[in-house]
Amino acid sequence: MSEQLRSRHEAFPRNLPLEMRTLWQQWLEDHPQRRARRTVEEACPDCDGDGLISLYRKGIRYLFRCGRCKRSNLNGVPVRLLIDLEARGYSLARPGREGRQAHG
Repeated sequence: MSEQLRSRHEAFPRNLPLEMRTLWQQWLEDHPQRRARRTVEEACPDCDGDGLISLYRKGIRYLFRCGRCKRSNLNGVPVRLLIDLEARGYSLARPGREGRQAHG
């Protein structure tokens, strides 16, 4: 990309991001077989699909990264397996809220 920028312009391009995007789009058109493809992953039974597990313990809500699929990359959020969390007293339902209606 840098060689193409140098060959197209005598001086540094005024709008470098636009030039880089143009060259990137051209590369994608020229090399469709090298484009990364997102695969449809099967749903993880332990988390919400984004790699996060939201649980309650003693009425307080906690958030963990799923240790099974490891899809989330949130720094500072601990990684745990759902089965281990449930063994330590965490639950998916908030205590005292079961059976209540949301409205009147």
